[in-house]
Amino acid sequence: MLTCPKCEIGLREGTRRCPKCGRLLALPGRIMLVAGVVLLVLLGLALWGSGVVKSRLAWGETRPAEAYNAAMGFVAKNPAVLGAVKYSTLEETLIERLDLGRWRVAGFADMAPQPDVKTHVLYTCVLRYTGSGHWAVEDMQFERVD
Repeated sequence: MLTCPKCEIGLREGTRRCPKCGRLLALPGRIMLVAGVVLLVLLGLALWGSGVVKSRLAWGETRPAEAYNAAMGFVAKNPAVLGAVKYSTLEETLIERLDLGRWRVAGFADMAPQPDVKTHVLYTCVLRYTGSGHWAVEDMQFERVD
């Protein structure tokens, strides 16, 4: 047995409106289902439009070769390795994903600052993918091995 919350009269099961005050006692199940689906779709569109979902997907799509190329760009511009004649190849470089959009890249660069002098520099870069093909350096370290 149902009770109207406003007039507090007893009603039969399945009654949708109170016959005394006209208050709607329960929304039909179909209306509730449609309203829930519409709300979920609107929430999904809002997140997609804000870029949160798109940027997370883009960060998850980065690959080791992209992290390697970004690291090579940053290492080549660093004064510690200017004039390098050889860099470690993709296969010779240690590349590991730290978390979503963050990578550690470690390799070497060989330099010949003078004709008979060769210098071997080890580097380690921690990179963060910021989206749209852009990378940022979180940490970069060099160790010179003579």
